[in-house]
Amino acid sequence: MRTTTKTTAFRTMMAAFAVPAGALAAVLVGGCSVGPGAPEQPTYEASVGAILDAHCVRCHGSPPLGDPNSDLLPAGSPAAMAFGQDYLRMPPHANFRLDRYEDTDCGSPTTCVLGAKTMAPSIKMYISDASVLPMPPPPSAPLSGYEFDTLTRWADEKPMPLER
Repeated sequence: MRTTTKTTAFRTMMAAFAVPAGALAAVLVGGCSVGPGAPEQPTYEASVGAILDAHCVRCHGSPPLGDPNSDLLPAGSPAAMAFGQDYLRMPPHANFRLDRYEDTDCGSPTTCVLGAKTMAPSIKMYISDASVLPMPPPPSAPLSGYEFDTLTRWADEKPMPLER
C-alpha cells in the first residue's frame, strides 16, 4: 500500500491530537458521541464556557493574543501553505470572542464582535479531525473526550446559554 502525503499528514495529526476512536467515528459519520459524564444538553454557562476558557480564550478572548510558544505549522502542510508557518504565534484576525456567549457591538457589520453562540458551528468544525487548522493547536493540550463530546453536542443542539 502506497503512503500518500495526505495519509502521512492524517496519521501525524491523529498522533498529535490523540483523538479518541469514538469521537473520530462520530466526526467521520456525522453523528454525535457523548462520552461518560458529558451532558446530554450542554449549555454555555454550565459546561461549554469553562471548556472554552481553558482551551480557547487565551487567543480568542479580549484582548486577542497569539501564543508565542505555539509550534510552527509544519512546512508544506495545507495550513502552513494557507496561513503561513507562524500563523499560530500571531493574534487572531477574526472578529469574535469565545469568552462571551452573545454577539456585542453590533451597530454595524464592521463593528460586530461575534460570541460563542454564533461561532458554535465554527467551533465544531475547528475541533474536528477534518479541520485544516485543528484547534486547540500544539503545544496546547488536546481536548479530552468529555470536552470534545460536550462542545460537539452543544454545537449540534441550538446553542443555549443557561440550563434548559
